[in-house]
Amino acid sequence: MRRAAWFIGGLAAAGVLAGVGGLTIVYAGLFDARASTPHGPIVAWATHTTMIHYIRRASASLPPPPAFTPAQASLTPTGLTV
Repeated sequence: MRRAAWFIGGLAAAGVLAGVGGLTIVYAGLFDARASTPHGPIVAWATHTTMIHYIRRASASLPPPPAFTPAQASLTPTGLTV
């Protein structure tokens, strides 16, 4: 019983330290958030996965957009050729 209490206390302390460390990195500006700098593979996966799941959840109640008309489908952006 005593070992379990130490283990749970250690986990709690580790969680608090991780939270304080994370907030220190954020508020000290130590995280490179420039869009011109690529993220590492783990951060890229986490942000992309978060974005996909958020968009699916947020758009679930929206109706689908109307289909393009043939006239709209034949348009090309200015300066581009097909």
